[in-house]
Amino acid sequence: MVGLGISNSGGMMGADIMILKKQESITAGSTWQIGDYFSTEEAPPVLDEQQDYNLLSITQNSLLTTAVVRRALDTCDMADIQVFNDTDQTIIWAYAETFGYHGQTRGQVPLRLNPATYNTTLNVTGDVQQLHQQPWLTWHITHVV
Repeated sequence: MVGLGISNSGGMMGADIMILKKQESITAGSTWQIGDYFSTEEAPPVLDEQQDYNLLSITQNSLLTTAVVRRALDTCDMADIQVFNDTDQTIIWAYAETFGYHGQTRGQVPLRLNPATYNTTLNVTGDVQQLHQQPWLTWHITHVV
């Protein structure tokens, strides 16, 4: 499970969070689910009534999981944080085996998510690359196992 979010405070309080979960099934194999969550305290986030994130693609091998996720810059959802033009915003990330406390596998990084000429690709280890894509925020998330 990987969580990635936008935070005005730099932590979970008030954060707008996207969570990717892998579901294993003996009969159906593995499938991935994406969820739009928000956090009002330092506890597991709450599922947002309005789901605004879209999982465009996901690949996985023994070393990497790479997901491409998209969300509108302004969702008009009170539980979401708007992505502002050419403004630094804090991105938080965490990963864990199950939904719950992530321990020390978390971090934050200030990023300019919607500059005038490009959007941002984030590797949850903190590496940043730039891509062109408007008017959506598209995250290419790579989790190194």
